Amino acid sequence: MTTSGAQGLVVSRATLDDWAVVAAWAGEEGWNPGLSDAPCFFAQDPDGFFIGRVDGEPVSSVSVVNYDADYAFLGFYLVRPDQRGRGHGLTTWKTALAHAGGRTVGLDGVVAQQHNYRQSGFEFAYRTFRYTGTAPRVEVPADVRPVEDPQTVAAYDSACCAADRPRFL
Repeated sequence: MTTSGAQGLVVSRATLDDWAVVAAWAGEEGWNPGLSDAPCFFAQDPDGFFIGRVDGEPVSSVSVVNYDADYAFLGFYLVRPDQRGRGHGLTTWKTALAHAGGRTVGLDGVVAQQHNYRQSGFEFAYRTFRYTGTAPRVEVPADVRPVEDPQTVAAYDSACCAADRPRFL
């Protein structure tokens, strides 16, 4: 899937290598995605990552990861600061959102962008709080052991999420 937009923007599917650039942008914005999130989400839906380029240079991104036939999750809606205000974000957003088809789409949105999300049909559902810090090193208690049955983890995850996500594991 490739979409052309204003001012030479070309939106196409992103690779895991492309996503390292996008993750760096997220860090510059003060976001804190998990260090191993990208490979998990790519395992779930490798076609759900979109990057906009002008003259071959990355300028915008959105991920829309399809979890199953009914649910998708949108994230990483970013435009490089020097490229904002040119329509690149909206073009990338629309291209990526089409990937969800008729699925219900969730997103963890930036408060300052809520008006834009509403214009695309999203409704506010709840607030997200993020905490950061460094966990102290502690000795692992003797009764803590690794999970040996991935199906147990998948069952727990299914109880907490709107869709099954076995490929995340």
